[in-house]
Amino acid sequence: MSCRILPVFLKKPAEKGIFFLKKKAAENDEMNESKLIPSMIVPALYAKAAEEGSEYADKILAMEAANLIAYWPLWEAAGVNADNYEGTAARDGTYVGATLGQTGIGDGHTAPLFDGVNDTCEIFTDSLSAAFNGEEGSISMWMRVANVGVWTDGIQRALTRLFCNAGNYAYLAKWSLNNEVRFEYKSGGVGKYIKILGIETTDWFHIGYTWTKNGDLVKGYYNGSPIEEGQSGLGAWACGGLDGTRTRLAADFIDTNLFSGYLAHVAIWTKALSDADMASLGTV
Repeated sequence: MSCRILPVFLKKPAEKGIFFLKKKAAENDEMNESKLIPSMIVPALYAKAAEEGSEYADKILAMEAANLIAYWPLWEAAGVNADNYEGTAARDGTYVGATLGQTGIGDGHTAPLFDGVNDTCEIFTDSLSAAFNGEEGSISMWMRVANVGVWTDGIQRALTRLFCNAGNYAYLAKWSLNNEVRFEYKSGGVGKYIKILGIETTDWFHIGYTWTKNGDLVKGYYNGSPIEEGQSGLGAWACGGLDGTRTRLAADFIDTNLFSGYLAHVAIWTKALSDADMASLGTV
């Protein structure tokens, strides 16, 4: 009798680290429950989630895996915990007031709505602060404004802020100028600014940014495509850990520059991803 081995995966890869293998009798290619056994326990650094629409999550988990330090899919249907799907539970986030379970990017999962008044997601932890690299990194996320009026409301609305001090931070926001998303990267007091202009959509879209002191370059991406050649002349990151009061999603301070819209699949790496990586992340 021949048999083949089929994997059945657990949800949270890095934290769990194992999955069970099941045997399937292949005589007539039908499942025989009596022959299904947890025959082996095998280490698994990246295990695919069983839920529909997990392919995009798998893509993030597999991309520069050694440098992925946090990944919040933001697909929870209820509760206050924003799971760090990378697997380090000490880097889970906390929802404050967001409306969960809204329509997501089309990957089979939901996303939270932030009301632009008092909603945010707190992501600062000592663990994230210790892992973050101010001189080498990438941010990837999907965003959607609550309505078309957000683009012209004259309000700066934060998407994410990774803040150490006034001279060292990475900040991504819907800008106060009409139809603009801006990434500000400042290191050693030297600021670099990448802008996405003329955005009017109320659909989901992907944005990504990379920074590398070794490569002396900051780059931005819109739906997987580079916005421009990038900017050079970066300063040297001159700060210790992140500031717990200004490191969050959908807000700057607790009640400042609050985002009005939806966020999904926010991920941070300690490496500047390639153009090919960002092109892949820009598609579901």
